[in-house]
Amino acid sequence: MKKTNKDSPKINISEEEKTKQLAKRYNVPYIDLSSSPIDRELVQSFPADFLHRSNFIPFEKNENTVKIAIADPSDIATIDAIESHLGMEVEVYATTRRAIHEASGHGSSKRRASRGIS
Repeated sequence: MKKTNKDSPKINISEEEKTKQLAKRYNVPYIDLSSSPIDRELVQSFPADFLHRSNFIPFEKNENTVKIAIADPSDIATIDAIESHLGMEVEVYATTRRAIHEASGHGSSKRRASRGIS
């Protein structure tokens, strides 16, 4: 009897698990944005459409470095554009698209209220 894809068991991997695997593959840390403070002023220094289109959010700025959480850590073009925009080095962290969406203020209002994001 011939096996088809229907016979194969489905493995359902969460978005978070996929992102953690991606982070490991590209040797960048995974970050849970729900427990990380977000620098609102830093976020507002980027056009909202660029943040949304590129699936990233900057969350911390030091003297010479900006930390960003991005859904696709292999997106060198976006990382280069961020460095160019800020004139600073970027430290890349991986996170889920959902976490970026929620941290940027587009997630559920209940979650935003609990984290103090308006």
